[in-house]
Amino acid sequence: MTTVYRPNVRSNTRPGLFPSLLSTLVLLGAVALPTQAQPIRVEIDPSIKPQNPELLLKPLLDNAEAALKARRFDDAVRYYQSATEYEPDNERHLPRRWALAQSQRGDFRASAEAFRRAIALDSNNADFHAGLGFALGNLEEYDQASQAYRKAIAQDSKKYDAYVGLGSVLQRQKRFDEAATVYTQLKSLQPRDWRPYEALGTILIQKRKYAEALPLLQQAEGFAPSNGRIQLSKAVAFLGLNRPSEGASALEKAAVIERTNAQIFFKLGEVYQIMGQGQKAFEAFRTAVKLQPDFLEAQSAIGKLLMAERDYPRAMIVYRQILEKSPKDADAYFNLAIALRARDRVSEAVEALTSAQRFFKEQGNREKLAETEKLLKELR
Repeated sequence: MTTVYRPNVRSNTRPGLFPSLLSTLVLLGAVALPTQAQPIRVEIDPSIKPQNPELLLKPLLDNAEAALKARRFDDAVRYYQSATEYEPDNERHLPRRWALAQSQRGDFRASAEAFRRAIALDSNNADFHAGLGFALGNLEEYDQASQAYRKAIAQDSKKYDAYVGLGSVLQRQKRFDEAATVYTQLKSLQPRDWRPYEALGTILIQKRKYAEALPLLQQAEGFAPSNGRIQLSKAVAFLGLNRPSEGASALEKAAVIERTNAQIFFKLGEVYQIMGQGQKAFEAFRTAVKLQPDFLEAQSAIGKLLMAERDYPRAMIVYRQILEKSPKDADAYFNLAIALRARDRVSEAVEALTSAQRFFKEQGNREKLAETEKLLKELR
């Protein structure tokens, strides 16, 4: 049974505020109705507007905030969207809340539109411009994101999250010198925050200046000793300096801090391989695949380890699993063929090599294509 809420309709009960307020609270779920044989669903009749919309606004906002805290982002967006219909003309913060709820549920296009609406109401609000920059950055519209962040900084020269966002966007665009300038400004704003030090270290790593990066990363670690991202960056710097044991130590710390990060375990496996610790590498790669079942690079690394140990039956299983997920993986076909040949399963090896030949040709990989064709001639 559906009950349609019609504001300002006369009631047979005693006149006054209580009946209309009760209807409003029932509409918003703030008052529980007695249990009925069939559930009652209360809806707003969109053709009728209440005389006093302010009565609806606060409960809607309260429900939206509660939904956000419970991480029910779709509900939060719905409540905020409803609230905009009853919003007083001079309200400035509601569009921002709506936009943030859209961002939290991952709808960055809707978030950007909502922040633009907020900016139309108040073009001098640094929060609105920073929020727009965040949404556009996640949409990979980097030039517009940079512009939005710069406007936020122009409105508020101490707008820390705008500097962080701008630096990140510039880094993604590989505009490293500009990004470094932004992060240096960040250091002066918050000298004990780990983020600018880690970001500057990462920029130096991208420039292959590993020795210069390491002191900055160690400073970042001093401010945030339990940060897995810093440990990962340190590991990359150590590896760039050909110091694999220290790289492994940093990655082991990162793996303890971020136990569900598949990339950390994959990188750890690679370092163990460099150090000749095959069993540890195998375990690290296997953990990466458990955490991220579609991590084909980690599966391929397991396959190569098994091939090196001449464990061809298990290697074949791994490569077939890869091909189930990536049926055009030429390397997987090639390695599967090698394993099949080692087990004297020649016809199956030829079939796998024929597929590898086709896909290497599509890739334009002449070196691997020549190797595949040479092996095919040997088997035919």
